[in-house]
Order: sequence, then C-alpha cells, then structure tokens
Amino acid sequence: MEGWYFSHWTGDVPEGEEHNKNITIFMLDNKTITAHFDEIIPPTLNITSFDDGEVFDNDEVTVEWEAVEGTYSIDRYEVRLNDGEWIDVGTDTRYTFEGLEDGEYTVTLRAVDTEGNHCVESANFTVDTGWGQIWILPVIGIVVVLLALVLYLMKSNERKKTSPPEGESEIEGDADLESDEGEVDAKENGEEPIP
Repeated sequence: MEGWYFSHWTGDVPEGEEHNKNITIFMLDNKTITAHFDEIIPPTLNITSFDDGEVFDNDEVTVEWEAVEGTYSIDRYEVRLNDGEWIDVGTDTRYTFEGLEDGEYTVTLRAVDTEGNHCVESANFTVDTGWGQIWILPVIGIVVVLLALVLYLMKSNERKKTSPPEGESEIEGDADLESDEGEVDAKENGEEPIP
C-alpha cells in the first residue's frame, strides 16, 4: 500500500513477533490476527534565511533551512536553482549560490528520508546589484569630459587663428580706418587689409 507502512500485528501472534512483517501462524483452531499500518509521514522543510520575494544587493545568496523528520530519518538534502540540476548537499542545512547575475530566481529544496520519501520547499528571490543602473554614470561622466575637451581645443584653436603673432600689433604704422565698410586699410608698405 503506497503511502502506508506496516507497523505491527495484534491478536493471536506468537510472542516476540508483533513487529515482524512476515510471520508464520499454525491454524489449529480459530485465531484472530490484525495487521496495523501507519501512514508514511515525509519530512518537512522550512527556509529560514530569507523570506519569499526578498531582494539581495550582491551576487552571493545563502539559503538555510530547518527540517523535521517524518516517519523515517532524513538521509540527505538536495538543492537547485530555477530548473537546474539537483545538488546533493548531504545533511548540511545551508548552501551558498555564488556569482549570480541580476535577475529573478527560484531556489528549491528537497529533503529525502532513508526510504526515499521526500518533501519539497521553494522560495523566490531577486538579485539586484545595481550595476544595471550604475554603469550609466561613468559613461555620462566620460562623455561630459570628452565634450569639454573638444570645446576647449576648438576655442584654443580659434584663438590661435585670430591672435597676431607675439610681439606684433594688429595694425602697424599709419592706418586709415574706413568706418562705413568696417575694414582697416593698411596703406603703409602695401599691406593687405586685415578683416
């Protein structure tokens, strides 16, 4: 009978054989024998290290749990992340996942007793290290610095073009200014007008 296990015999059972699964009885007269079965109770689990839906700000998450034995002793615990492979952790009651990327995860625990009966407990958690948003700040900083450098170089280059060579003034000698056209005529030495 699945989900049940033999417990003991009562009635006209030979002395000392009440808990033997197999007994031999000689029927020389009327006898009453009753087999008793108890329901198999699997172990139970409870995750204690975090609440369902908790958010972690680092890439390392430790899951810890408590278990209560059922009908049989606990043989081992198994743990997995999302739909990954089961990891046998023996009788340890904690496991650390490392190097997790930002995202949502489901951790599932399984306690297995010595007869193969088991129970399962799951919890969801999120890893949000903030790197998904923080990376933009250095990029913006670099862009601002590069723009400032480009503007500085452009202004510096512009000044070099409009400034006279060192030690010279813009207009040497006698000059007549024509105010109606905004040009300076340099009459001395046949120089070209300076715009």
